[in-house]
This record gives sequence, structure tokens and C-alpha cells, in this order.
Amino acid sequence: MSTFIKKNQANSLPYSIRNAILKDKKKLENLLFDGEFIHQHMDWKSPIDWLGRQGFILAEKGEKVIGTLACPEHLSKVAWLRLFAALDGNTLSEIWEPLWREMERFLSTNGVTSVVCLVTNYWFLQLLESSGFREFNRVTSLILRNKEIMPPKMIDNYSLHLMKTEDLDQVFEVDQLAFEPIWQNLLEDFQTAYQLASSSTVIKNQGSIVGYQISTSTKLGTHLARLAVHPIHQRKGLGNWLLNDLIFSESKKNYLMITVNTQKDNFQSIKLYQQAGFVFSGEVYPVYMVDLQK
Repeated sequence: MSTFIKKNQANSLPYSIRNAILKDKKKLENLLFDGEFIHQHMDWKSPIDWLGRQGFILAEKGEKVIGTLACPEHLSKVAWLRLFAALDGNTLSEIWEPLWREMERFLSTNGVTSVVCLVTNYWFLQLLESSGFREFNRVTSLILRNKEIMPPKMIDNYSLHLMKTEDLDQVFEVDQLAFEPIWQNLLEDFQTAYQLASSSTVIKNQGSIVGYQISTSTKLGTHLARLAVHPIHQRKGLGNWLLNDLIFSESKKNYLMITVNTQKDNFQSIKLYQQAGFVFSGEVYPVYMVDLQK
């Protein structure tokens, strides 16, 4: 990635933009600690874990990192904006604009056609819109509190098991088939998720994995991070089995609540959760996208 220089009109000092490297870890940790404006994607990984990958750049004034932008590792022609941070708000747009222009050039050159961002801060929404991002979907949160249920019934020709490390390749394959490219995860995401999971189960048919769920623990309860069923095996009650088994298992632990996020237009998933007793929590996050092939 090339170096980009922009003059700061306030003090005439240059901003330099370059790839972030592993040796920048401490500088970036300081920025994430001291920065006033930080957008961080809801992810299993820490932003620092993406260091050393292409699509991770930073802005420096002298020896000090004043901003960073990361859109690393994409499965398809769509990349997620995983991190943006600026040291202060006085030069927010001056930091964002050159970083975004350099990232846009890099991604376009490498075949990425769209960039997507899950927006959790209003100030970042304004920056995104100034660069051509527009809302195309929303992610909504649902919640289930203190529900006790009977053990879920088994389904003929299918069996439910605890997930094992050797299952992850098949789990990844199911995920690729169950989700559109924009919502797919990397194999290493599942490896990280499995390590962090408080509950992870799979459903098998004739020895092959056809469905799975991965959940994590929070201070308030459990978060259902991912649930998917192979398209050929959908509408047979497998998603309901995975979900009810999770609820039953958590009820034995005296859990406080279970939360889950899904796209607002994913009516099939919303119906599944509502039938199990989940209700909308009121938390909604807009998803913004920009087309790079203009």
C-alpha cells in the first residue's frame, strides 16, 4: 500500500499514512485507550488481532499514531469495516477522509466491490454518509429472560452433539451455505469463537454436520452468537432443536437472560426466536454499505 501525505491546515504538519505492522501494537493500544472516537466492529477478535494483515492502515503525525482504519480479510467481494479510531474530534474528518480514500483505492485494486459497516455510534454514521455510505439493512437484538422448558425432543435421523475442534471445517461449510456472502465468517472466526464459547453444539445426519450453534457468556447471561442449518435440512425443526437445547441447558444454570442479534429482514430467524419466547430488546443498529465500483 502506498504512502499518502496530507497537510494539516491547522499546524502545517504532515499526516503520513502507511500499513500497520505488528510492531505498531503498543502505539495502537495507546490510541484505542486514549482515542475519543472509536468505532469497533462487534467481533470475536480484538482489533489488535488483525495487525499484520493487508487492509489495516494508520495515520501518523511524527511518531504518534493519530488514527487508524481496518477492513481486513474478506471472503468475497465484500469487506467489513472493522475498526476506525481517531485521537480527538477536532480533526475527525481530516483523519477519516485521507484514511478512507487510501483504503478505498486499496480495496478496489484488490477486487472488493462493496464495504459494509455495522454502525453503533451516531458520529461515525455522519462520517460514513459523507463518503457515500448508505443504509441498506438493520441488525436488531432480541432477548429471552428466565424461561424454563422441558428437554427438547429428538428428531428422527438426526443427532445432537457437543461441538469438537475437528467439527470446525464442516461448521464453516454449513455457514457458507446458510448465509449470504455479506454475512459469512472466515474459518479462523469459527476457531476463535469455539475457543471463547460457553456453549457450542452441532446436529448430524448420517455422520455429517448439518446445523450448529455457538454461544458466549456475558456478565448478564448468554449471547447466542451464531446459529445456522444447512439449506437442504431447513424447515425440519433443527433450528428449533438447537435453540431449545441451548435454552434448556442455560435454564439449569439459573441464567439471567439469552440475547441474539439478527437482520431485521431475516423474518425466518425472527420467527424462530419469537416462537421460543424471545422479544425485541429495542436495540437496533443500522448497517451501512458503499459501492466501490462507481
